[in-house]
Amino acid sequence: MGGHPVTDVRVDAQVRKAADLLRAKGRPDPADALIRMLAAPPKAKPSVHVAGEAKVGKSSLVNALLSRSGLSPVGAEPTTSAPITFFFSEQPGANVLRYGEAEPSPIAVEQAMCLATVAGNPGNEENIRAVSIAVDSPLLAGMNLVDTPGVGGLDSGHGALTLQSLADAEALVFVTDATAPIRAAELDFLRRASARIESVVLVITKIDANRGWRTILDDDRAIIK
Repeated sequence: MGGHPVTDVRVDAQVRKAADLLRAKGRPDPADALIRMLAAPPKAKPSVHVAGEAKVGKSSLVNALLSRSGLSPVGAEPTTSAPITFFFSEQPGANVLRYGEAEPSPIAVEQAMCLATVAGNPGNEENIRAVSIAVDSPLLAGMNLVDTPGVGGLDSGHGALTLQSLADAEALVFVTDATAPIRAAELDFLRRASARIESVVLVITKIDANRGWRTILDDDRAIIK
């Protein structure tokens, strides 16, 4: 796409003019938000977050998108306990960010993946806030992919934390499965998420194990209208 970058002085002037008009109308908060957007450094890559209830197949979807079987932890019980950001690198590597620390620390990939699971870090004894894993995947050349934990349900603290994380996301992939129509908690999460982010993609998993998945799909479409 051609044209001037967002750092063009004319764009800067127009945004500041809009901020001044908002202040003149007694709306200082959106005016300040516009100025903060001007000052914010550009993001290196867009971030796409994958969210949903536990055990709906989020991690399996992430593995399929990255063409890496078993990369993100999967299991019959809730597995992922911390958000895992997958970013591009030709060389393997990993980092963990702990609560109270300003910067992430490098760590072995296997250990990082273990700390991001319920079994490997029960009760978050290791105080893990987030994990990042380097993957040599073509998909990640243009974006980062974040697998969010589903432990606790979307109507719990996890749902609130995932919503907060959308401030750093360009898109949300919301995962539900074909075993039943969208639940009230899922619908409420979608409504709150769509108020924070423009791009929301709904993915239905486990259609191979449910012959009536088309009926579930029709029900979901009717529910989210």
